[in-house]
Amino acid sequence: VPAGHTTLLGAHGGVGKGWLALMLGVCVAQGLPLFGIPTRRGRVAIYSAEDSADLVRYRLRLVCRGLGVDPADLADRLHVLDATGGDPVLFHEIGAGSRREGATTPALAALSDYVAAHAIDLVVIDNASDVFDASEIDRAKVRAFMRALARLARLRGAS
Repeated sequence: VPAGHTTLLGAHGGVGKGWLALMLGVCVAQGLPLFGIPTRRGRVAIYSAEDSADLVRYRLRLVCRGLGVDPADLADRLHVLDATGGDPVLFHEIGAGSRREGATTPALAALSDYVAAHAIDLVVIDNASDVFDASEIDRAKVRAFMRALARLARLRGAS
């Protein structure tokens, strides 16, 4: 996952993308290698649009146990942002006369503010289908969404 860029992890539901993302988050927060590959230590935010914070924290405890990390060591290094209680959408379609255009949402602006305020280096957004509310076959809208995420990443040279 290169710094300053957006990386999309795609696969069918239930195959372990979220678990892999949590492992990456813990490894980055602690500066541990992931699968033998070095990571750069940094602050991590997990924006969960799919699972509640309680479920994410439960899974994090299991990941920490497997990696030999004390969850207390993640304080202020790994932030869990529960977006399931409200509207988690970061990009949506809006009407513009007879056309539909894509636009970022206040939730993305709030996430950007959070990233800046907490000096976040890695943002994990789980999952794309819950935060992208536009036509996934409209290439221009998908590209605009990915560019919006890239701007978020470039704020601090984050990923």
